[in-house]
Amino acid sequence: RQSAMLSKHSSLLCRRAPASAAALRLSLLSVAHGQRSTHTAKQSLKEVIVSKAQVKETRLFINNEFVNSISGKTFPVINPATEDVICEVQEALPADVDVAVKAANVAFESSKWRDIGGTGRRDLLNKLANLFEKHSTELAALESLN
Repeated sequence: RQSAMLSKHSSLLCRRAPASAAALRLSLLSVAHGQRSTHTAKQSLKEVIVSKAQVKETRLFINNEFVNSISGKTFPVINPATEDVICEVQEALPADVDVAVKAANVAFESSKWRDIGGTGRRDLLNKLANLFEKHSTELAALESLN
């Protein structure tokens, strides 16, 4: 039963983290088959994922920059599997949302994006896609923590 449950969870995580799927699945199955008897499955899963994930930024992203919330309030991000606090992130309150919406409206009305031709937009979107690919393991690990 434990092996089937771990296999189910590893399949779910593998779909979210293709670059590290084999390593994660192997680790989970090793735990299920007793090859790491000194650790619980929960601890081993945490070791695998946390070793890949590092929270690098916890501020709000508004107007193309990272900023603290106006109130300075933060809240904890909890790993539901372990109930550990992953990090504290800035809490966006209505005043922060207003600033973000105003910045988005200004950006929308700006001719900067409008003046970029189709080739330029393609290049920017390809650059973004390449960054996602380059950091896919780290992004998948971060996403699977919460």
